[in-house]
Amino acid sequence: MSNLYSVWVSLYRLMFRIFSLCLIVSANTVAETQFKQIKAQNWELGTPDNIAIDYYQASDERLSVLLFWATWCPNCRDLMPHIQGLASEFQSKGVDFYALNIFEDADPVAYFKKHNYSFTLLLIADLVAEDYNVAGVPALFVVDKDKTIIYQRNLGKSDEDSAADIRELLYRKLDGRG
Repeated sequence: MSNLYSVWVSLYRLMFRIFSLCLIVSANTVAETQFKQIKAQNWELGTPDNIAIDYYQASDERLSVLLFWATWCPNCRDLMPHIQGLASEFQSKGVDFYALNIFEDADPVAYFKKHNYSFTLLLIADLVAEDYNVAGVPALFVVDKDKTIIYQRNLGKSDEDSAADIRELLYRKLDGRG
């Protein structure tokens, strides 16, 4: 009976953690217009191939999309194909796409390989998430060439609407209209 109780408590704690992290995302949402003057923090993270990426250096004078995610997050899993679509459309136009893996307890490398995602996977980004005030996943940012945050996904916005907003914003920035 004691072992069954321990298993139940462990499962309950795990479910509570997942539920809490998904709910916390609401505390992290802010209107896009409030980010016009906020500078994106620099960071250095490793890829699965042990290559260190210095954000400011790697994305010098380039637009970038930052996705904070975890393999266990169902909303992340739903959003990622839309991000891949954007990456396929915009990487050749000079836009960088980074998937910063946080709050992880599984294998993000295997997940990326299984789904053939082509954007840059960065591991163990929990401290970077703190710098960006990310409390839950998914969190999605677009950063301008001058490293100013120009977009953060709002709670309640569908994956399709988020992708459409980002697509429009990237085209406007690339065309010099914004």
